[in-house]
Amino acid sequence: MIETPVPHAPAVVASGQHASPSHGDEGEQTLRRLADYEKVSAILWLCLGVFQVVMVITVIAGVWNIHAAWTRLKLPGLIRARDPDIPAIYEGRTTQLVLIGVVNVVAGGIIGIAFVIFDFIVRDMVLRNRDLFTEEVVEQEDDA
Repeated sequence: MIETPVPHAPAVVASGQHASPSHGDEGEQTLRRLADYEKVSAILWLCLGVFQVVMVITVIAGVWNIHAAWTRLKLPGLIRARDPDIPAIYEGRTTQLVLIGVVNVVAGGIIGIAFVIFDFIVRDMVLRNRDLFTEEVVEQEDDA
């Protein structure tokens, strides 16, 4: 089960705008992309879980997938907020992803394996961009 930390607020400059990190627009674009991928993954798992619950024989995997999807729907907001705990959440995700894959294979949900592969790709992207979550947001001085 993923524990979702409370997001940390980014610094705000005097003009009321959020301060931009040193990565600029590229970093923001990467964060938006990561958040979107996480949201897509959560929605896919939710759809699969609902389908599995409807199919009585796969109800256990379905309930599990719905729970996992519901908890993950909080992550895109934390990614956009540059929560510094995000890389740690994804580092601890390997065991969970393997377990979800096994449960889905046993319960006949082969499509769940494709979703697990997608989740590993998202996990890798987050960990490769760990600096977007750990660097300090620099306050810009107001020139007015």
